[in-house]
Amino acid sequence: MGGVVKVGRATGTTVGKPGGTYTGIATFDAATGVLGLTSIERLLSSWHGSFQVFSDLGDSGAAVFDMREDIMGMIWGRVRQHDRRYLDGRTLDLRGYAVYTPIEAITLWLKSALGPGVTLAPKAV
Repeated sequence: MGGVVKVGRATGTTVGKPGGTYTGIATFDAATGVLGLTSIERLLSSWHGSFQVFSDLGDSGAAVFDMREDIMGMIWGRVRQHDRRYLDGRTLDLRGYAVYTPIEAITLWLKSALGPGVTLAPKAV
């Protein structure tokens, strides 16, 4: 997969690259005791290296596009500058990465929230 781009309120236009799967986001309904997986979130890093931020506070909600201008998802967070993950004794440094929800998860949620009979408009040509 090639590069990606987003325009955020805080950081403006940023060019980056996909960084793989980040985490599953779970929900818990205390009334029913049901635990559910909402979506699998993905990571993006700056094209100029992971220590330069792709997004920052204030960029949440910005759309992420691939270089063909197809929407990939929506920014909702970032990995804090001091955050690291430890895997089997090795350090995985994720500083500067942004977190986005893939568009497939967003459209699936919209369809379920809006109910049957509602159609999401196709991409304008």
